[in-house]
Amino acid sequence: MTETRRYLIKCVRWLMIYLTLFVMVSNAKALEIIRPGGILFTFSCSQAVSRENFRKSVFVAAANTGRRVRILQQLGHPADHPVCIYHPEGEYLKGLVLQIE
Repeated sequence: MTETRRYLIKCVRWLMIYLTLFVMVSNAKALEIIRPGGILFTFSCSQAVSRENFRKSVFVAAANTGRRVRILQQLGHPADHPVCIYHPEGEYLKGLVLQIE
């Protein structure tokens, strides 16, 4: 593996960490101001943040703010936006509809 390739892989990993932290912090801020019974629509359209990491970052935000959160709906690509099985990063649209207690 070339030095340039190693550097690019390291940059992509840092980008993934940064974006996951950004999702967590922005959701934590939203959770702090929403009144009980409120609804939060939160989305990520970055292929660098996986569906699993997106959900985990929302979970961490809820735990850090001490808020109880229920997932009302999970959102993704519409039927006219298929994802190629050989390119899972193409599943970059993801969203959650949350009820805040």
